[in-house]
Amino acid sequence: LYHQRVATFEEDDVYRQNDAEGFIRLNALRLKIYSQTFGAE
Repeated sequence: LYHQRVATFEEDDVYRQNDAEGFIRLNALRLKIYSQTFGAE
């Protein structure tokens, strides 16, 4: 689904740039836990 008003990563009310850092940290956390649990391959 595409809507031009919300399809942006520019600075505006729809997307907050600092949200990306939290997403990256959260995604990295699951990978770190997986690696600690099952070992690095």
